[in-house]
Amino acid sequence: MYNSLVIGMKFTINDFLKYKFVVFDLDNTLYNERDYLFGAYEKISEFCGATFGIDNNHIYNYLVQEFDANGRQNLFNKLIDFYKLPVDQKELLLILRTYSPMHKYELYPQSVIYLDFLIERQIPVAILTNGNELQQQNKIININWGHRLNYIKVYFAAKYAPKPAPDGLYKILTDFKLDKSEMLFVGDALVDEQCAANATVDFINILEIDK
Repeated sequence: MYNSLVIGMKFTINDFLKYKFVVFDLDNTLYNERDYLFGAYEKISEFCGATFGIDNNHIYNYLVQEFDANGRQNLFNKLIDFYKLPVDQKELLLILRTYSPMHKYELYPQSVIYLDFLIERQIPVAILTNGNELQQQNKIININWGHRLNYIKVYFAAKYAPKPAPDGLYKILTDFKLDKSEMLFVGDALVDEQCAANATVDFINILEIDK
């Protein structure tokens, strides 16, 4: 039976040992997605400034403030409408999805501890991430994994059905011939918890792991 470990239970790093397989969400679970997004927004601002003669800082501030206030949904359409830009949002999305920073992004320190703990104990690890596959692949390429990515299998939920649909977790269970009780899903958001619940797989919010 599904057990949301977030509520009423203390979970320590040693509790990972109860499972034969651990799945992590990517964005804001293993690293700070804002680093990627805001870097891409800066690149989009430079493009708009050079192409349409608008101050880069105005564009960037608009994107950041709108993102913080209302999230990413329709963000580029809002930008286009606000500044009356003669551009298709697909062009801006391409910049977002292919953006490459000068320096790789770092994993959260606690993520490093958890991944190393699992890898050292030969407990298999996977990532299940939502979002556009090209964009998510690009994020992964630009994260400083060290040796760790060699031990991690990456799954893109969009190939099966976006979270909270359980299809991605079902795929992992099938690929590794696991019983649901043998898997733990670690995430940061309600959509991750709902995905685990729909798959009847145990879940822990990464912020709830006792340090």
